[in-house]
Amino acid sequence: MNKRIILFLPTILLSLILNAQEQTVTTWYDDEQTQVKEIFKVVPNEQNKAVKQGNYVIYYKNKQIWQEGIFEQDQLTGLWKDYYDTGILKQELQYENNLLNGITRYFYPSGAIQQLLPYKNDLLNGEVVNYYENGNIQETCIYSDNLPDGEIKAFYEDGKPRFVKTYKKGVENGPVLSYYDNGKINERSNKANGLYEGVFTDYFKEHEDGAVNLVCFYKSGKLNGKLTGYYPGGNVKLECNYYNDLITGPYTEYFDSTGILKETGQYSNNKKSGIWTSYYPNSLVYSTGKFTDSRLDSMWNTYFLDGKLKQSGSYTDGKSSGEWLFYYETGELKNRGNYVNDFKEGLWLTYYTSRELMSEIYFKLGQRDGIAKAYNKEGVHVETINYKNGVVIE
Repeated sequence: MNKRIILFLPTILLSLILNAQEQTVTTWYDDEQTQVKEIFKVVPNEQNKAVKQGNYVIYYKNKQIWQEGIFEQDQLTGLWKDYYDTGILKQELQYENNLLNGITRYFYPSGAIQQLLPYKNDLLNGEVVNYYENGNIQETCIYSDNLPDGEIKAFYEDGKPRFVKTYKKGVENGPVLSYYDNGKINERSNKANGLYEGVFTDYFKEHEDGAVNLVCFYKSGKLNGKLTGYYPGGNVKLECNYYNDLITGPYTEYFDSTGILKETGQYSNNKKSGIWTSYYPNSLVYSTGKFTDSRLDSMWNTYFLDGKLKQSGSYTDGKSSGEWLFYYETGELKNRGNYVNDFKEGLWLTYYTSRELMSEIYFKLGQRDGIAKAYNKEGVHVETINYKNGVVIE
């Protein structure tokens, strides 16, 4: 949106115009003066100083006109034109007393209109219009004294609406309505002094128009209050609360069709804290345990779909530690052993569903290391394998 007239004017010696009413000046790209760069005229002003007056033209090296316009006592005036080096018009600018006044037009290299800019005394005042190269409007905006001050409307290249916003003296204030490229609504919100304020509603793209994805609340640009997420069909997916952009307090998530609890727990300053429990769709517990600063902590239990214990063990700073027990779906113990910093360590035992010992395997940093023994269901030792760093030693 800035003036783009670029002038290359040589210094004019007073001696050229003393005692003369007008002098034509030509500048060249080369010393041999075979390739013209500029042509313009100068006249003496009241102080007998050379000033530009009348037509001005500057050329590209390929001899196409670069810029052309009129000077009035060294001041840009009237219509000025700027061209691409192909000869296609690039921009048209209207000047009064060296200031932009009127409509400035920008063009694509194809010649299609790109932008209309209304100027008054070098400041944007009025409706600015941007175009796609196919001729469709890209954006319209009202300006006052070089600042957006009114409604802005934007469109996708195929003509579908993209967003509608409102500015006051250069700052976004008022309702916001945005759309996906398929024409469906994306966001409905409000801005105050450039920040989100009040209710914010987000919508799904690939579902029925108007299907709400989430509803939340802003205060001075930060999330504050209840946030509710939804499934495309309209059922509640999750509920939580924010304070100054941080999740705080109860968090609840639900299954889609039934509304049965899927997960529940607490947040403290945007981090999971305390006991968290997740559920199967039949409402039975899937897992339960403690979080500290969003890291798994202390004892955690996981269950099969029928409620029987599947595994049990502890965490320290989010890593498996201490003794862990794993079970068959029928309830019998399957594996037991220790973890250190998330790695299996020491002796691990595996059992048959009939409770007889199946194997003894030693681990080091999560890899088999040492003598491993296997037993049949009668308790007879049937195989011995020696490992080193997970590799069988012959």
